[in-house]
Amino acid sequence: MAQPLIAMRRPGILGRAKLPGGVFGRSVATIASGTATAQLLLALATPVLTRLYTPADYGTLAVYSSTLTVLLVVASLRYEVAIPLPEDEPTAASLLLLSFTLLAGTATILALAIWAGGDAFVAAARVPALKPYLWLVPIGFVGGGTYQALSYWAIRRSAFGRIARTKLSQGAGQVGTQVALGAARAGAPGLLIGDVIGRVAGGGGLAVLAWRDRPASLVTVKSLAAAARRYRRFPLLTTWAGLFNIGSLQLPSILFSASFGVAAAGLYALSYKMLVLPTMLVGQAVGQVFLSRAATVAREPERLRQLTERIALVLFACGLPVFAAIALSGPRLFAIVLGAQWEQAGRYAQVLAPWFVVWLVSNPLSGLLSVREWQGSALAFSLFEFALRLGSLLIGAHRNSPLLAVALLSASGVIISVSSIARFMHAGHSSIARLVDPAGRLVALVTACLLPAAAALYLGHERVALVAAALAVAGYYAIVLRSEAAARILHLRAPVGSAEAAS
Repeated sequence: MAQPLIAMRRPGILGRAKLPGGVFGRSVATIASGTATAQLLLALATPVLTRLYTPADYGTLAVYSSTLTVLLVVASLRYEVAIPLPEDEPTAASLLLLSFTLLAGTATILALAIWAGGDAFVAAARVPALKPYLWLVPIGFVGGGTYQALSYWAIRRSAFGRIARTKLSQGAGQVGTQVALGAARAGAPGLLIGDVIGRVAGGGGLAVLAWRDRPASLVTVKSLAAAARRYRRFPLLTTWAGLFNIGSLQLPSILFSASFGVAAAGLYALSYKMLVLPTMLVGQAVGQVFLSRAATVAREPERLRQLTERIALVLFACGLPVFAAIALSGPRLFAIVLGAQWEQAGRYAQVLAPWFVVWLVSNPLSGLLSVREWQGSALAFSLFEFALRLGSLLIGAHRNSPLLAVALLSASGVIISVSSIARFMHAGHSSIARLVDPAGRLVALVTACLLPAAAALYLGHERVALVAAALAVAGYYAIVLRSEAAARILHLRAPVGSAEAAS
């Protein structure tokens, strides 16, 4: 008799997504714990920061950080990403030195570009408060680029504990600086300086590690040229894919400011940040573990299919109730937690929530393209993403409606994420159609759980609705995690050889 998918006995569907054993599992747990703690610090500090800074201050930060994030893609032309790959130390050391050499060159070009055209950029983005602080851009660029290269060297040296400590230092440095300067009424510069410190804090420990290894002693002009040729695909292909991919996510903050004003950019940036923090935290942790497991069963199509389907549904089950609750009561939730001036950010979050539900599923599954060596389509798909998001923003700007721009961004995000899931499921020897029925059942369950909250909101009892929504989310997880009756929600089979299949 066929076993139901993820036989939801104790512990249920979510409780079965465990780390793999051995050194890799411990390494993932180490890095994830450092990242999680840093993100938790940022999340806990947000209600304080939103009462110390205005939406316009956040808009200035959004334009600055989005611009810097895009520029960092080309800091070392992605050669730093290749540092962990070579089998021999001289080649890896050559890649590290090459990364620093390119960083010096790109930083010089950036500084000259800011000197020549910084005023024009500030005017086009309509963010005058940034003008006196444009000098922070090359500083953040050098600091962030250095940290990127050193972190990949640390990965090569398996110094995962050191990386985790730098993540914590970055979070603490950013939060501490922004809170202290905000209390001193520093305004936008407090957020900007905190961002720079957050990007570079903790890098000293990674620099000490690299200094002790003395990689420069292993490098010759010949090895440097050979490494550049051997890994030339990184600047030629990966850089462009990264630019379009990162650019499509960071572009909204800049165009929001240029089209609707810096305050609107701040409202959008905060709504995006509040949704992306849990999404990336869960997505990165699960994605790392999933990549490890998928690699071990890559040559067994049936096991890879079952693993892929399980992880996709686990992620959907995790994120659905939280984002559904935000879609139901986002404005009041933001106003209560962050302050009344952020209620419009809650409306943006309300509209963006459907995108983040499916993005939470698609992001961790992306490792399947590496497992199947299907990276060739990444650049073309990144171009598709960029064009779709740019079109959404331009339509909203043409209609002079920031809410329309957010709605179209959310719709384009859903299209992109669902298309990505379809690609990833195909790479995992499955299809997105196999997820429709169990996903629909999860949607029906969360809808039933949230009905009392929706009724209270309709009747105007907003605080009652928030309490009911919180109870609904807790009740949903109680059902999915524990109840044997929840096994009837889903219908896929457990992986071959797993405890579930054997039971």
